[in-house]
Amino acid sequence: MQFNKSSFWSLLSNTNITIPIIQRAYTQGGRGNDTRIEEKGKKFLERLIEALRNSEKPILLDFIYGSESKNKVSPLDGQQRLTTLFLLHWYIAQKESRLDENVKETFLKFTYETRQSSRCFCEQLSAYTVPADRKEKLSDTIRNEKWYMSYSWNADPTICSMLGMLDKIDVSLKDDPNSYWDTLTSDVETCPITFFYTSLQKLNLSDDLYIKMNARGLELTDFEKLKAAFNQKIDEEGWDNKKDFKEKFGYKIDRDWTDLFWKYRGDDKIIDNELVNFIAGIAMYTYAINHTSSKKDEVEERIKNLANDPTKISPEDFNKDDYNYLVSCLDLYAEHNNDKIKAKTDLWNYTRKDSTLFEDFIFDNPNYKRKMDYYTYPMRVIFFAQTEYLLNNTFDEEKFNEWIRVVRNIVENSNIDSATTFISATNLIRELSKGSNDIYKFLITNDIASGHAKTQVEQEIEKARIIEQNVAHKQIIFDTEDTNFFKGDIDFALYCVDYDNTNVSSFNAEKLKNLQEIIKNELDVNKKITDDFKRAFLTIKNNDYFNKIWFSWSDSFGCYKRKLLEKNSDLVSYFVDSKDDNDRNYLKDLLVERMNKTSFAEIADNYSIP
Repeated sequence: MQFNKSSFWSLLSNTNITIPIIQRAYTQGGRGNDTRIEEKGKKFLERLIEALRNSEKPILLDFIYGSESKNKVSPLDGQQRLTTLFLLHWYIAQKESRLDENVKETFLKFTYETRQSSRCFCEQLSAYTVPADRKEKLSDTIRNEKWYMSYSWNADPTICSMLGMLDKIDVSLKDDPNSYWDTLTSDVETCPITFFYTSLQKLNLSDDLYIKMNARGLELTDFEKLKAAFNQKIDEEGWDNKKDFKEKFGYKIDRDWTDLFWKYRGDDKIIDNELVNFIAGIAMYTYAINHTSSKKDEVEERIKNLANDPTKISPEDFNKDDYNYLVSCLDLYAEHNNDKIKAKTDLWNYTRKDSTLFEDFIFDNPNYKRKMDYYTYPMRVIFFAQTEYLLNNTFDEEKFNEWIRVVRNIVENSNIDSATTFISATNLIRELSKGSNDIYKFLITNDIASGHAKTQVEQEIEKARIIEQNVAHKQIIFDTEDTNFFKGDIDFALYCVDYDNTNVSSFNAEKLKNLQEIIKNELDVNKKITDDFKRAFLTIKNNDYFNKIWFSWSDSFGCYKRKLLEKNSDLVSYFVDSKDDNDRNYLKDLLVERMNKTSFAEIADNYSIP
């Protein structure tokens, strides 16, 4: 087979050299754990410099070959050598003030597909001239430049190794008075550093050989593969064609968006999982909103898979509109500290203590045990509500908190434990978000088409009517909602104060305030029922609930329970949520009686046996 003799500058001048996705990281500059590789790179550099300094000792490198397509070479064998040659050529060009526009354009033809950060670094380096008065190491000078993206680039092994090689080149050549650029870029026959090159096509080999020959290399992380695949799809589809360089996905994901997620990095100092969680979460929304009935089963399965394993995310999960929505969401949280926004509305167990919705949405910590069965989907719905508000409104703290409150109430009092119900809830929130800047006004002036959480939505409309009639009623409604006894569903509370939904004027704020204080102070669902309550409980009507509760049957043990109510949460289960009006009336009568007394003990003490 005929190989063509070439030099680095000759090859680069005639084609683009792109290090492909499946290649391992550049290692000849060191900074890794394998000192043998670093020593090999050091000796290789010494051979190159010796060839430059001694025209009698030119060096002919080993064979280099790769895949050719559309004026682009993707090296199969030779990535390490070509990268070192790129760095050597750049160093000499800038040292000898030869970085004119044509030379810069040629350097830009050398790039990496393996990591967007490596690609961007090569682009920035190609046009960079080192300050003549620098006193520090070359790598430190570069790291201190404004264009150097410390957060992501310091974690890129290829960039770290490139900087290490540049330091070695600098030590060898910074005090060398000779000029080498003209010799290095001369005709192939006179260039002191050459190699033989051919393409895989001429060798009748396939690209599959890449994978086999790189099996020993350092595997890219899932996120690095995702970024590379995203960039490829974006380029193929032309989604970023009309954007300025600094607005493109490849630039932002290694700069603006990295800055955002860096604050939430784990102990491993890597933000890959956090970014993957965010992208997968946004894909779940776009699937839920844009799904068609004909593909319902496929969409539900995809949402379920992404919820269980966000690393399954793929560029194929996005079309152009979905991609634009993802970019809008990333930009949204990268700006104005929107990631720090925290509603003053208590979100109960839907967020961790002291964390924000954004932080929990991207949260990645295998040591933290989430209650995944009920936690994941509901939290995602609330985060979606926050995102829709921020995307569509000028932030108003009061209106934002009211919006999140309504959403919280709906989420708490509806079933969102599957992909099916997640889709239903997400579409309800999307519909309601049109009025998120004034949710109470929207609720009373618009018909809600979504059927999700219909009962709770109707209750939110009723609350909106009460608030609209007299804004002073808002706080007592909020306070009642916030008790862990009612948790957003105050239908029973309104029933206890004889509210008539056909007459908003029948709302009695003082009675509700009285009831709310009793519930908050005496019926905390996390506590056991007091003896005074049990005594008072048996004074209502004909105390027929003594028999009902005391002799209720336990299916688990196959016997009578023989106990009265144990916890305040039992009141919610047996009475508040009961479908039997007799049950609801029984507890209502007791609470009404308590509202007219100072304590449950007083009710029992004043009871007269009939």
